[in-house]
Amino acid sequence: IANLNGRYKKKKKLTLINFRFSNLAETKQMAIRGREGIQAAESKIAKVIGKAFVYPNPFRQNSEYGGILRYELSKSMDVVIHIYDIMGHLLVKTTRQRGNMGGRNGINTIKIDKHLFENNPLSAGIYYFLIMNNGNILSKGKMAVKP
Repeated sequence: IANLNGRYKKKKKLTLINFRFSNLAETKQMAIRGREGIQAAESKIAKVIGKAFVYPNPFRQNSEYGGILRYELSKSMDVVIHIYDIMGHLLVKTTRQRGNMGGRNGINTIKIDKHLFENNPLSAGIYYFLIMNNGNILSKGKMAVKP
């Protein structure tokens, strides 16, 4: 306790703050590391997390609901979905833009019904789908259409 003009005051604790000045080279290295971190986040690997699947499977194409293709993307990206018949003939090729349903980060769902096939009905059978980005296959699967 100190005496200051006849009054007593408690001593305040002093805290020593340690600091230093960085040189220009260190500042430049910190900026480069910051940019690399941003680029690493942007260059996150394009992939489907888990397994892409269609439900219900099998489904009736001409029913009110059809089927739903569900998959989860690791980041937003342009996605191309191919659907093939059992003989390997390409039936549908649809592109989903980055940030929109089908191309956004997280869970995506695409309705598989007659509208996807331009109002052409599918025959009962087995069909295969590929989910692709920049020519790379991210996921694949099969679905069955019942009469």
